[in-house]
Amino acid sequence: MTDGNGDDAEYQRKVDEAFAKRMKHLARKLNIVAVGTVSAGKSSVLNALLGCSPTQPKFEVKAKAGTTQHIRVEALNDCVQIVDSPGLDDIRAENSEVTRKFLERVDVGLFVMSGAADEAQRKNYEELRKTAKRTFVVLNQIDKYDDLDPSELEEVMDQWRSSLGIDLIFPTCAKGFNRAARVGSVPDLRGIPELRNAIYAFLETEGTAVLLDAIMDDKRAAVLKVIASACAAVTVEAFIPGSAVYITATQATAIATIYYLYTGRVMSKSQALGAIPAFAAQAVGTSLFLAAKSFLPPTGIVDAAAAVVALGVTLGMLLAVNTLFASGAELEDGAVLRAAFAQSRGRAAEALRGTSIADWKRETFWRDLLRRLMYA
Repeated sequence: MTDGNGDDAEYQRKVDEAFAKRMKHLARKLNIVAVGTVSAGKSSVLNALLGCSPTQPKFEVKAKAGTTQHIRVEALNDCVQIVDSPGLDDIRAENSEVTRKFLERVDVGLFVMSGAADEAQRKNYEELRKTAKRTFVVLNQIDKYDDLDPSELEEVMDQWRSSLGIDLIFPTCAKGFNRAARVGSVPDLRGIPELRNAIYAFLETEGTAVLLDAIMDDKRAAVLKVIASACAAVTVEAFIPGSAVYITATQATAIATIYYLYTGRVMSKSQALGAIPAFAAQAVGTSLFLAAKSFLPPTGIVDAAAAVVALGVTLGMLLAVNTLFASGAELEDGAVLRAAFAQSRGRAAEALRGTSIADWKRETFWRDLLRRLMYA
């Protein structure tokens, strides 16, 4: 696709610039540290937060108490690293290059405790609060209070609030990741969704939520969010003079982000942008129309037509990319990609029939539609 004036170099420069700006979030790192007393269930909380299967936890949980008595550093992919440790003093004492670099920037701190308030833990909490951008206090193993009066749990939480000088505590249960658990037993994950949502809300403000998405076992919600956001953006971009630049950058960013979610690796700009012509070749008429329109002044009628074209191609493209990466295939698998796009584009056209531009500007519309297309 060119800029409509034959200036391919200028068009490419603008696309490269827009793509680089939108991909900054994947150039960052995400460091998470979980500290707290031995046997408080830090490893179980981490497994539950990451959506692990109880039979395939990322952090080992044994029947014997005190599994995490030393520092455990897990690099879960190129961008995300987690440390599980009894305390920051232990991390500093190790004095390895890995832990030194880690402590240069901790994004999320999880202070995990259980049982009655322990004044000795205040120092650990204060150290973590000073080190991490945001610290979440977790009272784990609340299942211990199930057979007691509800006031007992609230009293313990009040003790911790007073001891640590805080207001917000997340009561949780992360039961079910012990490798000695009975086969078929159902995990008890009370409070985990609320804790996860709070962490996500913070990471959204930091622009790093997608990094956490990439280490979740279930990618569906994250991929759906990426495609919904891209489709809503393209609807608006179709009305902007020079829209081909922005639409191409949006499409390439979404492709690279979906790839990252499935692989944990950052796709190069040339790979992401290089994939788009393969789709354009199958939609040559509509792609040429979109390129030409992008340098016309807004007219309303043409913009509406451009929005239809851009959305049909974008939705079909990203559905095909999701199918490809979910199966473990690569963009270079041309035959698979073409077949997936042909099918996805037809489904996209059918799904959009009878809807309006007002609908397309809403991410909630796209999320509802994509749930039906992807996971019905």
